[in-house]
Amino acid sequence: MKKVIFILSLLFLPLLASASFDANLYYGLQNNNSVKEMQEFLTDQGVYSGPITGNFYSLTLKSVKDFQSKENITPVSGFFGPLTRQRANTLLSANVEPSNQQAIQETGSTPPPAEPAKTTNDVVKSLQNQIALLLQQVQAMQTQQTSVQQLQQTVQQQAETINQIQQNTQQIAQNTTPIVCTPNWSCGDWGACINSQQERTCTDSNNCESSTGEPVLSQSCTAPVPTCTLTFGQANNPYGQGPFSAIMWTSENAQSGKLYSTGISGVSCGLVENGICYKFAWDISTYDGISGNLISGSITSVVPGNWIAVFTGHGRSAKCHASNLPQ
Repeated sequence: MKKVIFILSLLFLPLLASASFDANLYYGLQNNNSVKEMQEFLTDQGVYSGPITGNFYSLTLKSVKDFQSKENITPVSGFFGPLTRQRANTLLSANVEPSNQQAIQETGSTPPPAEPAKTTNDVVKSLQNQIALLLQQVQAMQTQQTSVQQLQQTVQQQAETINQIQQNTQQIAQNTTPIVCTPNWSCGDWGACINSQQERTCTDSNNCESSTGEPVLSQSCTAPVPTCTLTFGQANNPYGQGPFSAIMWTSENAQSGKLYSTGISGVSCGLVENGICYKFAWDISTYDGISGNLISGSITSVVPGNWIAVFTGHGRSAKCHASNLPQ
């Protein structure tokens, strides 16, 4: 009933005295000259700032709605139909009238007559065309709405899939304990001080294959000079024959050493000094720097004569003598 009243009321609208817009314009038109003219008009009215393309899309639709709101045209639908065209043509006529007066003053002739007023049948036919176009537009919007709903369902399904993947990833992260390898360094003693540098070897018992926290492997040094003393004295012979000599020695900064004597026969020379062939008094494996037996200690020997102790350490050596042992 309301639709009938609305249509009847349109039949009694004042006919346009002068019109530039004689076709209904609606959303979806493309490359349309009337749409271009409408966009130019809306630009003059200050409600459209887009390009003049002849395409009736979202920006143009909003501008038509803004014009309808500005001019109190209802409903504010964005459809450029009879009501909206009537107001637009009225504004155009008001703008054209001063131009016509100026033309008469300057040319002395009257401008061409305005377009004849449209009859009631013309308006009814226009309304019928408008209703048909509106129905087409509604059907297009319903089709578009169905597509939008399908798209929304697809997006929702994808969102659920992504959410499930995130939950699985979090679960995997919670159940996975990262393996962190922390090096456990242990280092040997510093080596000999050679050319003011000494080195050492450090190993990682955890085999992390990382240099994190690795200790310093080389450093500057000053080589200490080995020193030694070698003394002798009488010793009791536990076997009751021949004199025994007690050989005693001490050293500092020594790492190894050897004892020699001129009194041992039957072995090759271990050291030749001043033309004297000194024999090994004791095997070095017994008196080495590791066990400390030669660094300080004593032996009892049946061999009298001259003794020499040679100590080495940090690339240097020290030699000690003990002579005139009892024969």
